[in-house]
This record gives sequence, structure tokens and C-alpha cells, in this order.
Amino acid sequence: MGWMYLFWKDLYISKFKYDNKKELYINGKKFVEKNLRENRSIGLQIKVFKHYLDKIHDRKKNKQGIRRIDHQIVYQSIFALVVLKQYEEEDLIYYPPKRKSRNQRFLHDTSFAVNQI
Repeated sequence: MGWMYLFWKDLYISKFKYDNKKELYINGKKFVEKNLRENRSIGLQIKVFKHYLDKIHDRKKNKQGIRRIDHQIVYQSIFALVVLKQYEEEDLIYYPPKRKSRNQRFLHDTSFAVNQI
């Protein structure tokens, strides 16, 4: 499990926990497919996703609140744009390196045990 940070136009928008990166792409693909089944063309979807992200970007920039459902749509829109190859993942999503918790570091630190003997 890790965290992902979502950006639009170099502005931090949201963060989410994830279990599996592959599932993130599957969700983005499903979002696109759902819209296709509702007769929304790829071109229209791209236009709508970008417009929506621009609106959220403006809200964030103006320090206005963003609702929980908006964060979820941001996540789906960003992954849909990545799946549709409109943007590279590295341009919109940041996965920080996973860090060990304090307890894990203590359990793996053998220098403590050696100094006590």
C-alpha cells in the first residue's frame, strides 16, 4: 500500500491511498469504457476531463473547497487521460518512495541489540 499525489498544471490537487498500481489503470480504463457505452466519443471525453480538471485547478488555486466526490472524479479523470495517452503518468501523478514505519526500523536495527550485549 502506498500514496499517490495528483497534480494538474503543476498544482497539487489531491492524494489517495492505493493497494495496487495496476488497479488504478483498470479503474481509469473502466471510466473511459463506461462513457463510451453512454455514447460519449473519445474526443468529447478528453475535452470534458480537461475542462473538469481546469475547473478544479481554479478552485484549488483560489483556495475554495473541493468536495470529496470531486476528488474521486479528479482521480478517475487523470487516470483516464493517462490511459488515453494524453499525458505521461509522471506529469500528473507522483508516487513517493515507501518508508518503513518506526516499529519496522526498530525491529530491523541490529546495532541496538549488539550494543546491549
